[in-house]
Amino acid sequence: MLEILHSCKVVQSVINLTNLYLVSGVDVSKVESSVRAFKTVTEDVYISFNWQNATSAQLQMKVVPMINALWGGLDLLTMGLAIRMLVWPNAPSTKQDA
Repeated sequence: MLEILHSCKVVQSVINLTNLYLVSGVDVSKVESSVRAFKTVTEDVYISFNWQNATSAQLQMKVVPMINALWGGLDLLTMGLAIRMLVWPNAPSTKQDA
């Protein structure tokens, strides 16, 4: 069981992480590793792991702040470009004849 704490309070618990391995003869190679994401309004937490041996694993966590603000900015940019292309498709030129 894995618990994510924020300000000493549990915000997420019982996260199952899995790795898939390909065993061929004596060679063992990792095929796929799952990454779990816990998303909040202000940040995203990504968690993955690698087994070190039969009893211990290396846990990797990455906190990425302000992802929702980035997506919101992309949405605003897309809407602005769409409005510009639809409302003013042929903007008049500002060139003056001499």
